[in-house]
Amino acid sequence: MEIYRFRKAKDLLDGYQELEKQEIYFASPEQLNDPMEGFRDIFWKGDEIVWRNMLKNYLFCLEHIYLLTVIAAEKTKVDASDIPLFNYPITNYSPQRFAITEQVRKRFFERPAMDSLPGQLASRQNAIRRNELLSHLNYVHNFAVKAIEDVYLEQGIILSQNFSHDEAILDNLVSRSGNLAALYDQVENENEEKVDKMELFFQVANGIRQGATLAAFASTSPEHLFSNSMFIINEFDKAFIDKLETLLYPDWYSASFLSNCKNSAIWGNYGDSHTGICLIYEADEISGRLTLSLNNKPLTFQKVIYDKKHIEIDFFRSLGRSPEIFLEHTWYKGENGSLSPFASHLKEGTAEWRTKYWENFQKSLGKKIKEWKYEKEYRLTINGFLDNYTEKEDRKLKYDFSSLKGLIFGINTTALDKMKIINIIKEKCRKTGRKDFEFYQAFYSRATAQIEKQTLSVTNFFVDLNIPKH
Repeated sequence: MEIYRFRKAKDLLDGYQELEKQEIYFASPEQLNDPMEGFRDIFWKGDEIVWRNMLKNYLFCLEHIYLLTVIAAEKTKVDASDIPLFNYPITNYSPQRFAITEQVRKRFFERPAMDSLPGQLASRQNAIRRNELLSHLNYVHNFAVKAIEDVYLEQGIILSQNFSHDEAILDNLVSRSGNLAALYDQVENENEEKVDKMELFFQVANGIRQGATLAAFASTSPEHLFSNSMFIINEFDKAFIDKLETLLYPDWYSASFLSNCKNSAIWGNYGDSHTGICLIYEADEISGRLTLSLNNKPLTFQKVIYDKKHIEIDFFRSLGRSPEIFLEHTWYKGENGSLSPFASHLKEGTAEWRTKYWENFQKSLGKKIKEWKYEKEYRLTINGFLDNYTEKEDRKLKYDFSSLKGLIFGINTTALDKMKIINIIKEKCRKTGRKDFEFYQAFYSRATAQIEKQTLSVTNFFVDLNIPKH
């Protein structure tokens, strides 16, 4: 089966020399043109144990960031990458450091509103999704910072509060908020479209919060706009949720191919305004699956599904990347040593759970919203479960020249770029003894109202190779 990959001329030539090196680059989700790539509809629904551990993790990470800001004193930028939600425990903390962390935790949960919050969240009738979780963490945040600063002042780590926390204001916040989880349940029960209306409510609430953040930015001096303090105040809670998602699955990277090379919009977008080139690969079929050999290893193409819904992921039942003993200690063990039933996947039916776990991961990589349906995309993916693909150079995988069946020059591909590409192919054909490479020129067909291709004669370049004339 023929499958197509669109590239800019500069990527194939002087930019990255992808054609000469026979490389296919696998991009990170952030480099793709759809911000919803790989999106998973993550939800949080658990018992009091896992919710308490959620708040403990939030507090631990916030304290770590706070201490870094004290040490860095704005000389070094602190950001989301410094949030210590690791797959393995931190081992470079001294007993004294852990003792301070424990004091912060006790101070935080001494406040009745914070101590009762895990139980309230556990009693929530419907699952909590990202926007609602962000609202809860935003509510928790000031109390967490207050606990950290109180302990740090007592320990002499700081000489004065860096953030203003009036006790009366915090107490008023508690009295006005009450049991938010119960309130949300009540609102849902009193409305027919329960979940949708509450989701809209949280979207609006977070929109208001973002507006307030922008207003604060507008009144902030330039030197403080991107300061570590601003990260703590306005960005940490969202960054923490982003970091939570990395605990579920490994990093992944993709290379896009299409089954359609006739769409003018595709040529305009991926074909660099028709100045690029469409590479034609011959996909192999192994056991009913389309594959392409990269780095001497067959990778399977995944046909992208276009749907309005994304894969749902149960966060507390999908923590499986880390060692069991660490997951128990960090997420599933209660104050009295009891184990949450949400850790059952670590104890029973592990093989069945793991199969479903990886199925959900793979499905999430092959879903896009319906607006992209015209692409008819197939994709290859790699992930960091066993290999490290953090560096871009490690994500450039090589294909065999025999897999490249031909190429199509865009309507606006320059003559100079065509000459360069033809000469590269000529030399590769000479070295491999190949005589069947196909060159095409794209053109707009009035008859089909599509971009069609016609054979491009390059006889003058291949006389010595005895390639048949088209």
